Amino acid sequence: MTETMWSFVLAAGSIGGLWVVSKKPTIGWAWTLIMEFLWITYAALIGQWGFMVLCICYAIVYTFNLYKSRRTNVEKILGGSESSSTSSNFGNHVNIIVSTDFNYEINDGTKTRRDR
Repeated sequence: MTETMWSFVLAAGSIGGLWVVSKKPTIGWAWTLIMEFLWITYAALIGQWGFMVLCICYAIVYTFNLYKSRRTNVEKILGGSESSSTSSNFGNHVNIIVSTDFNYEINDGTKTRRDR
């Protein structure tokens, strides 16, 4: 393929990745990050060093967005709370306690913090 054709293929892949971001952010940011590495390779092959710097900057932004997206997913799973324990519904398991406070005994759900 010619250089022009490759740029259209890469552009379509990058635009597709940004569309996926709107549906599934973690997968979309990972996709766009992979596409940026392809753009960086393309820029090196055609000798466009300024364009390569731009692609590296985009890769940094996409990496940060991927990190934020993954962190948000973990917070959603853990209930998004900064408290020492969080109770959430996970499928058929109701009232699972996720404890990050290791100074207390394991809470089996029958006692509250005030009862201890």
